[in-house]
Amino acid sequence: MSQAEKGSTVNSPSPTDMPVVSYDFHRSREAVDRGAVIIALIAAIMAGVTTAQSINSIAIGLVIGSTLFALLAPLFATAAR
Repeated sequence: MSQAEKGSTVNSPSPTDMPVVSYDFHRSREAVDRGAVIIALIAAIMAGVTTAQSINSIAIGLVIGSTLFALLAPLFATAAR
């Protein structure tokens, strides 16, 4: 009968062999900013499409959507922090 069949833990790592997990706050802040910008973009697209449908003008809907995105993206990124 081999060591594996006996249930031996020959190759188990000791606690000193385990890697130390470090948390990179800069990268997590970038991810939060990216997520906030995506949420702002979705909100701006929804507002632009709603405006374009209600007044039957795609151009004005695009202008309103892009303006909202320019206003909401920094606001959402700041609020998410």
